[in-house]
Amino acid sequence: MPFKFSLQKILDLRIQREDEAKQKLAQAKFEYQQQAKLVDNIKSELEKCLTKILTDKNISQAEFWLWTEYEKGLKDDLLAAEQQLQLLGQKVNRLRQELINKSKERKLLEKFKQKQAEKYEYEQRQKEQKEFDEISVLRFQRSTH
Repeated sequence: MPFKFSLQKILDLRIQREDEAKQKLAQAKFEYQQQAKLVDNIKSELEKCLTKILTDKNISQAEFWLWTEYEKGLKDDLLAAEQQLQLLGQKVNRLRQELINKSKERKLLEKFKQKQAEKYEYEQRQKEQKEFDEISVLRFQRSTH
């Protein structure tokens, strides 16, 4: 009779939850990377804007005002994007910790399953050995009578 783990459904559920946690972490990492690209793009655009303001000698007062307003808008966008990036970084760390915890839960149950299987196999070998011993004793008794 093969070994049957009584907590297999719970183990399957823990494996499923770990897989879901992996997917959530992957999605959060992707969102973080996208936000990091946005921050980089805003920084690059801000640098171009500052270069335009500081190096263009033929800029009119109206254009200068437009460029400085654009710069202010970019700085506001950068601040918001960096705050969002920080929040996404915290989310990634939280989801990573959740994945670690779910992985530990699964591994503990798998280790328990392995120990139960080893115990079952040992008991089966002991049972078989007892049966062989009984058969041997009966044969010996028959041969001596």
